[in-house]
Amino acid sequence: MDYKLNPLDLPEVRIHLAQYLNTTQLAVAATVCKSWNATFISFLYSNITWGGTCKIPSKEKISTHASDIRNLNFVDDISPSSDLFPWNTVTGLKRLLTSIDDLNTHINQNLSNLIRQNQGLIEFQEHSGGTVETKECMDALLRCSNLKILSVMFANFEQAGTTELLYEISTRLEELEICCCIVAENHMSSRWSQFPAIRSLRFDTLEVPISELLEFIQKCPLLESLHWNRILGDVPISEICQLPTSYCPRLTNISIGTQYTPCLSENALVQILNSYPILTGFSIYESEFGPLALQSLRRHFGRLKILELGTSPHITDAMVLEALTSCRELIRFQVFSLGARSIVGAILGERRAGGDSRIDSQAENRHEWTCSNLRELKVFIGGLESMPTEQQQLVLHQIAKFKKLEVLNISYDDGKFHKHRTPHDGIGLRLDAGLDILRELRRLEVIAFNGLKQRIESQEIQWMLKEWPDLKQVRGVLHPIHSEHRKLAGSLRLRGVKVVS
Repeated sequence: MDYKLNPLDLPEVRIHLAQYLNTTQLAVAATVCKSWNATFISFLYSNITWGGTCKIPSKEKISTHASDIRNLNFVDDISPSSDLFPWNTVTGLKRLLTSIDDLNTHINQNLSNLIRQNQGLIEFQEHSGGTVETKECMDALLRCSNLKILSVMFANFEQAGTTELLYEISTRLEELEICCCIVAENHMSSRWSQFPAIRSLRFDTLEVPISELLEFIQKCPLLESLHWNRILGDVPISEICQLPTSYCPRLTNISIGTQYTPCLSENALVQILNSYPILTGFSIYESEFGPLALQSLRRHFGRLKILELGTSPHITDAMVLEALTSCRELIRFQVFSLGARSIVGAILGERRAGGDSRIDSQAENRHEWTCSNLRELKVFIGGLESMPTEQQQLVLHQIAKFKKLEVLNISYDDGKFHKHRTPHDGIGLRLDAGLDILRELRRLEVIAFNGLKQRIESQEIQWMLKEWPDLKQVRGVLHPIHSEHRKLAGSLRLRGVKVVS
């Protein structure tokens, strides 16, 4: 039977449709007829994740459709041989992401050549292991005049001239991330008076003089977001407080972390919070956050989109609940823990929290979690082990109100602030415990429960696959019996869901 053109079967319509199809659907669409193949095959090969134990697409397929590849995510557990990937054929990349456990000199040279062939790159990420010098790669990136996003982890910048190349590239970047890298002290010269386009900076565990990092930050007049995690030495509080008024007037999102150093004092937090006219994002890790810091934070509640409070012995359930009921614009919220009884008590009132699980709608509305746009929630909710099932379900009902949630992390971390909590004390992802209540989370992509003792069965797996159609990743041990965990994980992987345990 001859194929008859539908009046709506136009190239413009097919192109619009292709943007909403997954890989399997694109592959099917490309087989319908020649005109469909011409439209959909380019979308099918535009985003390639290549590597791991299975090299798909094949070398031949990549060579054939190399002109269609725009985004390449290059991953491998072991460095690939040079003859497995057709390095010389791909020339139209916009984004190149690499994650190779053992990045040797030979592979690094191939990647550098690949960059030289793709001078239209907009984004480059290299999150690889090894101690390969990165000068050749930086030299290749210098030729990419459209590069806007650079993210480098575990790289070595000590070779002479490498840091200078990084600074030169940074003059046209909009986002820069340097994590766990060896960076030579450079004594930044006046050659780089500004990094005029940078809007987002992330410095993580760099053993670089504070003065040099500060000078770099101060030369970013359009900076909007700063993440600074130090592994050694004090955080320069007074200099951070001066940034919004003297150097970076658009800076409204700050993330400050320390490791193996004295944690941020409450006085330091108060200084920071009071020195920023506007904050849309505030993230800290181990700190002394307490009532005084909360008082300073309150004036930012109306604009906060990101709030991550980390760990502090002074954070109470009441503080956490105040944030959830006051910060209407939140899209990401993270705190170490929250007691289930505080959630139930806020809904039912202290007088009724001990047993009667009937909901007083007026009381519930007074304690409504108002951040309806929340996309990511990370909190261990403890104290459920000894609670009646009906009251556990009240907790799930509260979470289910976040209908736009994409990441739900309820992991248990055996830290010093858990106050006698146990791995059995968190949310159980079982249908008999109320899992079905979370069917409202139709956009969920990631569910994480690391450290929690779960006993998930096949019916829960089938439920997740059905009710969470966008699910991409599960983090945690599904079942205490290893063979059962492997079987359940296999069922998820067959449906394209990554399991990290």
